[in-house]
Amino acid sequence: MTKYGHTSGFGAKKHLEELEKNLGKNIIEYVLINSKKPKREVLFWYEEYEEYPVKDDLGESKRYKVVRKNLLKDVMVNQNSNDMLRRSIIRHDSKKLAEEVMRIIGDK
Repeated sequence: MTKYGHTSGFGAKKHLEELEKNLGKNIIEYVLINSKKPKREVLFWYEEYEEYPVKDDLGESKRYKVVRKNLLKDVMVNQNSNDMLRRSIIRHDSKKLAEEVMRIIGDK
């Protein structure tokens, strides 16, 4: 998801450009992109704050291996009413993410 005022309007390509400004070019080998769209009620919650799913605008790349997988946890996080900070309500599924990272490491 984009973050209002920080990554508004960023697609995957712009996120990578910003990472490479800090890391340097030719450092990133793999890019994991979530392929599952969040549930509609979740998207409504984010839209209220002008935040949207990061657009997959990478296509195929010769610079990176792009891996598209369902990486979302299929649960909405409910915020504690005493918590004054606004927090994300969706999460990556740590098991799915770890499995994919281990597969990538195994390919090397």
